[in-house]
Amino acid sequence: METRPDRGAKRGSAGDASQRHKRLELLETIADHLGVGALLLGPDGDLDIQTRQAERFAAILGKGWYRHCMRQDLKEQVLNVEDERQKGYSFEISRLSLYREDDVLLIRNITESVPKESERDCRRLFEQCPVGQAIHRLNGDLVECNNAYAEIFGRTPEEMLGLSYGDLTPKEYLEGDQRQLEKLRNTGRYGPVEKELLHKKGYRVAVRLRGK
Repeated sequence: METRPDRGAKRGSAGDASQRHKRLELLETIADHLGVGALLLGPDGDLDIQTRQAERFAAILGKGWYRHCMRQDLKEQVLNVEDERQKGYSFEISRLSLYREDDVLLIRNITESVPKESERDCRRLFEQCPVGQAIHRLNGDLVECNNAYAEIFGRTPEEMLGLSYGDLTPKEYLEGDQRQLEKLRNTGRYGPVEKELLHKKGYRVAVRLRGK
């Protein structure tokens, strides 16, 4: 589940260019740290931004290569291609959601049998992501969350363990939550929905939720 404070930002607003630049900087920082290329795709599957490494890989993979990943709807796969000199390449692709309806693709060149580290990469992205990320069971129990999610409630990830979704939600939202859970069971998606959650100090925090 993805959670982030709702500050009223909308696509098409005057701050879009600044926000896009900040997202590219964040994507570059994370990708450089992990040693991978990264692309941010919008909800329609079109390319929004990509890192310099991803641009270099795209020269080999071809224009619009990422649409294959969207059609397959896979979390992880390997693409084998040949360049114009018929030299073979293998790329490992990992897919995850970070920004609301957007998806991030991580791409690693594994042609030279680089050890597979996609699981470790996803763990680092989960922990370092500035957007609140959490895993809840269908009964509401929290399995784990990142720092950004815990900070929304004025807590640490360790303090969040043992709390259920009901502990964090004002009572008037519980009926709507049940409808969203039914939607999750039927469609595999939760939200997007705007609501309030309870901070550790008792006040309410406006958030926008989306989950799978």
